Amino acid sequence: MALRKRTLRTPSRVTLRQAPESWLEGAKAGAITKPNGQAYKPSVLPPTNRRRGELLALRWGDVDWNSRRVWVRRNVTNRSVFQEPKTRGSVRAIAMLTTLATALREHQMASPFKDADDLIFSTQKGTPVDGHNFVRRVFDPALRRAGLPKIRFHDLRHTFASLLIAQGEHPKLISE
Repeated sequence: MALRKRTLRTPSRVTLRQAPESWLEGAKAGAITKPNGQAYKPSVLPPTNRRRGELLALRWGDVDWNSRRVWVRRNVTNRSVFQEPKTRGSVRAIAMLTTLATALREHQMASPFKDADDLIFSTQKGTPVDGHNFVRRVFDPALRRAGLPKIRFHDLRHTFASLLIAQGEHPKLISE
């Protein structure tokens, strides 16, 4: 499967938007990971620095169980088109916490799609999950069940960074 090349353009105007009220605190972020009976549970989507398209494009072959890392190598658009990640720096390995490794392993065992080329998060037919449908059918209901305010899925990236900064991590390290 060929990946579509991305062309990057320079924005004509940069707008800084700060919405810390939409970022979740640690305890609140953990509340959305409670099981919900879905085929793909929010428990395998903790606050993370991954984009929604990067998560939905993950394949089992991207998980390195030995070194406990997940490789981000592609992105999927809302039209199910696989492409290279947004930037060169977006191709990266991300450490897996023990809880995430356990949740992913349980998800893999329950999934009919287990091969290295199979998507981790797929429809019942094994095709890519539509990002908007995922937010509407899985993410937003998980927020409601946890009693949390509605936020954008992308706000999890900010939440993740905020939690790491609060723990003393250097912002430059987080951005990479």
